[in-house]
Amino acid sequence: MIITHGNFGYDSKKIEQKIKKISKLEEPEFARYLPDTPFFKKALNKYTGIRNVIVLGHGGSITTTQGFYGALKKEGKKLYIIDTPEPDFINDVKHACKKNNSIVIVVSKSGSTVDILEVMMDFLDYRLIVITNPEEGALLQVAKILKAQMIEHPPLGGRFSGFTSSALVPCALLGMDIEKICQGAKDMYKRCSFDKGVRDNPALGIAVNLFLADNNGKNEIFAPIYSKKMLEFSNLLIQLLHESSCKEGKGQTIYVSSAPESQHHTNQRFFGGRKNVCGVFITTEPKIQKNDKLIKIPQKLRNIPLRDGELKSLGANKYSDVLLFEYLGVLSHAKKAKIPNIEIKMEKCDEYELGAFVALWHYIAVYASLLRDVNPFDQPEVEYSKNISFEMRKKKKK
Repeated sequence: MIITHGNFGYDSKKIEQKIKKISKLEEPEFARYLPDTPFFKKALNKYTGIRNVIVLGHGGSITTTQGFYGALKKEGKKLYIIDTPEPDFINDVKHACKKNNSIVIVVSKSGSTVDILEVMMDFLDYRLIVITNPEEGALLQVAKILKAQMIEHPPLGGRFSGFTSSALVPCALLGMDIEKICQGAKDMYKRCSFDKGVRDNPALGIAVNLFLADNNGKNEIFAPIYSKKMLEFSNLLIQLLHESSCKEGKGQTIYVSSAPESQHHTNQRFFGGRKNVCGVFITTEPKIQKNDKLIKIPQKLRNIPLRDGELKSLGANKYSDVLLFEYLGVLSHAKKAKIPNIEIKMEKCDEYELGAFVALWHYIAVYASLLRDVNPFDQPEVEYSKNISFEMRKKKKK
């Protein structure tokens, strides 16, 4: 993973006291947690012939799994995430997933996620794994009565639980090497620990530059992802920054988009709209493309005029080249416009590197919060609307 900063030019000495204060804190619980991967693998040995993994959950219960699956799809394995009670969507999933080759994983740390419990009722005739608090909660009681397999969800906030049972169990069932995922995370956590300075700590370096940009009016982050492999991490990045650091009227909005598609809509906002945006570009090395090839232009089409040249000029490039050119065009524009930007370039898209990528963002979210003097681990505004909707359920007459 290569991280490059451009056009910032801010003086981090202005926040040296904040950084010094952070360096004395105890490392986050997620960085100290040791997942029992041998236990997970042993517990899942009996599930042979599984082709479809259906995960019911919200937020941190699903976002890391979604990202890993998008980048590491294994032949013969499919993931279906149900994060809505929308009837037609539920029916579509059930139609695609037969009971004999599917398993349903219900994830809720609290055990009281109402709509997940409701959706679960439509899957009681499937094989079930319940991942929840082992001490209390409605989901735990349901699992006991149904005699469903129960796996403990540790007391880590959902958005930071990507290296616990909530993601490792479905990833193992989907054929991924969860030991390599966890090793990548472990190594990145060491690089990002509180005792590392800005120069040696990639997460702190990113968080500091974004924080200083925020203080200079750049209160939004545009994050185009130039890789379909990496795109499914979008919701995780949004959740980590919004739910961790956007409190007490503070924090930056991040909007993530598929690129180069974003160049045909959000580039107009990025370059032509309000000057309150910085960029975080997520890219991959061309060499990770397994099926790269030259663009072939048939002879009869070669002389067709195209811009200030002809169509034949495209034939000298591979598809990975043109993806890179699309990105470099945006980067060059950002440089000319003096827009602060960060590039996170993936040199590989394997289990180890993706584990490191997720771990990096865990620490970015924590530093983004601590620099703003807010608690990275709570989410006080999340429950209010949930309570209102639950009261509506109770008042609805049968």
